[in-house]
Amino acid sequence: RHFKNTFPDGSLSEGHFLSDTLDLSGGLLEEFRKHLGDSVYHLILKLQDAIEHDPSTLQDVSVYTGIGGIAYLYLHLGLTSSRHQHLLKEAEKMVDIALEKGRLSKRPSFLCGDVGLFCVAAVLYKMHNRETDVKKMVQLIENFHPVVIDLKSGLPDEILYGRSGYLYALLYLNKHLGGIIQEGHIMEVVQAILASGKRGAHESYEVLKSQEYLEPARKASDVVWERGLLTKGYGICHGVAGNAYTFLSVYEMTHDPNQLHRTAQFAKFCSDYGKHGCRHPDRPLSLFEGLAGTIYFLNDLQNPSAAKFPAFAL
Repeated sequence: RHFKNTFPDGSLSEGHFLSDTLDLSGGLLEEFRKHLGDSVYHLILKLQDAIEHDPSTLQDVSVYTGIGGIAYLYLHLGLTSSRHQHLLKEAEKMVDIALEKGRLSKRPSFLCGDVGLFCVAAVLYKMHNRETDVKKMVQLIENFHPVVIDLKSGLPDEILYGRSGYLYALLYLNKHLGGIIQEGHIMEVVQAILASGKRGAHESYEVLKSQEYLEPARKASDVVWERGLLTKGYGICHGVAGNAYTFLSVYEMTHDPNQLHRTAQFAKFCSDYGKHGCRHPDRPLSLFEGLAGTIYFLNDLQNPSAAKFPAFAL
């Protein structure tokens, strides 16, 4: 289920990729940062070529496994790197096609529903001065509000398909569109989550900052280091890139340079995409199962202080 990890452990070990200045603003050798950037560039070309030769990718509109996730990646790349500004226009074309021809699920969740596509489209339309289309997307998102806050609707609270996923969508819109969703609407969703007897996924981050959880977090990191080079592949869901975010999370909490070192070693593995004999994922181009997620991670690591697990943290 996993490859044997033969990478050197310890931030001062031979073959590390860390600079002498270790802080949350960076800490990677410039040569390795350049390697990450070049890897992202070449993997984007690979992704674009694959999409061109497989139009069926456009039928699934979700952020999790479909074209919504690739548009989300392109938007993220365009916002975080001047090298990839051109992808913003490509992302806009993608969401236009997805909205016209894609299969909508009518689920009110960011990751596995229609709402994620609507959110990404709204942000892209705002950037390209399509104000009428921005309002249309926001309205489509708000149309789900009554069923989300209805405790008898049968909607779960979790993030993939439920209320927490809708809550993330509202917060994502407000982050990128300057408070376009009323605070009262957001609080109604929070209250619905609490009233159903569960707490939203976004509370877990603050809980995990408690000192009593640091040692278990470090131990979990040790397990991921030993067993995290999964034969399932390089993706974010059950893959090497997703596992690497474990180290980044612990690094953010502890500032332990070895956690950044471990992230970099897993990134080096991911940058050799396709060379290890990993299993072929069901959705090989997608954000959570495939190539798009690996690209997202490699781009994120170029600025460790700003790295966030996609579609979970803002």
